[in-house]
Amino acid sequence: MTRSVIERCEASREGRGEDRAPLRILLLNERCHRHRRAGGAESHLFEVFSRLVAQGVQVTLLCAGEAGLPARDEHRGVQIARLGSGLFDFYSGLRREVRRRVERDGIDLVVEAHNKV
Repeated sequence: MTRSVIERCEASREGRGEDRAPLRILLLNERCHRHRRAGGAESHLFEVFSRLVAQGVQVTLLCAGEAGLPARDEHRGVQIARLGSGLFDFYSGLRREVRRRVERDGIDLVVEAHNKV
């Protein structure tokens, strides 16, 4: 039987003697559902990751900020953190922000959803 990503991550944490805290996923995508250029990719991400949230997984989406949108938000249980005020800020600060969040928040899995052409 094939184990899910969640089961493999949990088994890995147990093998290292870590606690049974919820699995923590950091999701990376340029846009969130409220971005003016959001489309099917963003809808799909929230469909998939909100289902994981329903199973007890903690999911945070890190995306580019945009004028008129708050730096912090939530949609369908997914926490949203907007970085900077546009794509340049997002990409120039992404590496540093991911490293900071992995170290600070104990992120178990980083998912990059880069689906733009």
